[in-house]
Amino acid sequence: MGQNKIDYSSSIFGIHFFNNDIGVIIKGGSFYKTTDGGTNWIDKYPQYGFASQLEVVNDKTFFIAGGRT
Repeated sequence: MGQNKIDYSSSIFGIHFFNNDIGVIIKGGSFYKTTDGGTNWIDKYPQYGFASQLEVVNDKTFFIAGGRT
């Protein structure tokens, strides 16, 4: 996942790309965004929790769900 070597130890639970450059993922409980096709990812909300679902309404509205058991 890009050149900045995002940790490979956790699963990707949600992924959505709006075009060739802009995309978002939920990985390891954090929400990441890329604006360069996945070369680099920005951790927008580090350690959001145990997020496991991503619902995208449009490029400005997302729902993130999850929790602990």
